[in-house]
Amino acid sequence: MSSQHGFKQGHSTENAILDIVNAIQSNMDAGKFSCGVFVDFKKAFDTVDHSILLEKLARYGFRELINDWFRSYLQERAQGSVLGPLLFLLYVNDIYCSSKKLRFYLFADDTNVLHSHKDLKSLEKKWMLT
Repeated sequence: MSSQHGFKQGHSTENAILDIVNAIQSNMDAGKFSCGVFVDFKKAFDTVDHSILLEKLARYGFRELINDWFRSYLQERAQGSVLGPLLFLLYVNDIYCSSKKLRFYLFADDTNVLHSHKDLKSLEKKWMLT
């Protein structure tokens, strides 16, 4: 499932918005309420846990010498870089796997999380922060 719309040929913010609107319309057709949370990661690369990023790079095939190079590159790096946007995408690209109930739409450093439910009170309880 591809929920990443950023930096992909033929994809734009408009595609991401259309996908979200279509999902909400489908939920409405099924008699469900929708709730969405929009997140904009400012200075997104600065939020990346480098040890997790290096583990993910290894799973993507960047091992041994190449992974050591990335470790050296990331060492004590507190600000974004030319590679920052790409590395951030690799870091969050599997976020949609974190929940079977939530639907994720990603565009660069912007993320929308969408959830639907037939019962509005149940939906509100799931999203209430107390």
